[in-house]
Amino acid sequence: MASPWTPERRELQRQVALRPRLWERSTGPKMEGGKRIVAQNAIKHGQRSRAAIERRQPLNAASRELRGLLDGLSI
Repeated sequence: MASPWTPERRELQRQVALRPRLWERSTGPKMEGGKRIVAQNAIKHGQRSRAAIERRQPLNAASRELRGLLDGLSI
């Protein structure tokens, strides 16, 4: 479905959204406790979570073993 906004309207909306410049006032946590908590975000969520790392370990080991076997073949 096509957007009902014209390119001019879209540009106006972009300028309105950029006006407050909130990213200039965003400083993150100020207290040491908050800094320690947010420093763990990458580990707690996503690909660096403990569960994700544990799921990948057997696959990585199998991949290394297979790569070693293939390197030993002379075709």
